[in-house]
Amino acid sequence: MTAGTATNRLSAAAREAADGRVTFESIELAPSQFAWWHEAQFDLAGRLTLDNVSLRKLISLAYPASRVNGDPQLIDLYFDIHASWRRRQR
Repeated sequence: MTAGTATNRLSAAAREAADGRVTFESIELAPSQFAWWHEAQFDLAGRLTLDNVSLRKLISLAYPASRVNGDPQLIDLYFDIHASWRRRQR
């Protein structure tokens, strides 16, 4: 999967979350090794999977208008993130 496809899927997840409040039921965060591929899966059933994503990329997706600076040893760490969520009732 290309970085552009991963970004599009993450943007879809952000739009879905913005439509209403969500509650995370579980989040698993594990360090991963840098690789040239990224994977993102998002479905409306409440699962979000991000593999081989850097902290820098996560911050820039959350705050698109910002420029992410920091210590490369910290900001360029890579993670696998698996989460399950549900919409909160209004």
